[in-house]
Amino acid sequence: MIAEIFNRRFAERHVIVSKSFVALTLRRHHAEIVRLRRTIKHRVPRSGPTNRTWAMDLTAKADLSGRQQLVLGILDHGSRAALRLANLTDKRSLTILREVIEAIRRYGIPQRIRVDNEACFVSAAMQVALGRLGIRLQRIQPRCPWQNGRIERFFQKLNHIAIVDGDDLCAKLATFRCWYNHARPHQHLLGRGGRTPAEAWGGRTKATGMPTYFSGWNGRLVGWFFPPER
Repeated sequence: MIAEIFNRRFAERHVIVSKSFVALTLRRHHAEIVRLRRTIKHRVPRSGPTNRTWAMDLTAKADLSGRQQLVLGILDHGSRAALRLANLTDKRSLTILREVIEAIRRYGIPQRIRVDNEACFVSAAMQVALGRLGIRLQRIQPRCPWQNGRIERFFQKLNHIAIVDGDDLCAKLATFRCWYNHARPHQHLLGRGGRTPAEAWGGRTKATGMPTYFSGWNGRLVGWFFPPER
């Protein structure tokens, strides 16, 4: 994969590498690569301004009948806030655009929306609609899901959900989004045990008042909700 991506990236410069060359280079620099991966893994990403970049992606969860239920997520990069988490009936561009517009009505217009190269995200209808709103559609490189890593990691937190049907999924997604935004301090928002995404989105400092215990998904989602300081 590394050779393919490199050759595609530098095709205009007429520079190519073989898979054997890549394998040899990786073996030769194995220790350095391990150290670099460790450094990158533990590096704390910076929080940034809200509505600069939204990450958007789709995932699917099987219900008890085996039917795949589609889930659309929209995440704000700067605050890590989950702006939209919805069960979709289909993945047509028009269906996704409706969800994007609902998010915009509530949270404002982002500068860009980062997506993968799935047809529903990069269709002409999607590009025209977002372009008219002044939103840049930012496509990651093919087969590079880590370039949209924040929404990918966000979806991983849904792995343990068990759902009966679409209605059950909608209820559980609402509970999850509430817990994630309001009752779960994010370690990358002002350090470990820092602010919640909702506090970061609102530009608030970490609340310290009397909290309310939060529990959802039969105890799988737990935390404390601190009401905003007055």
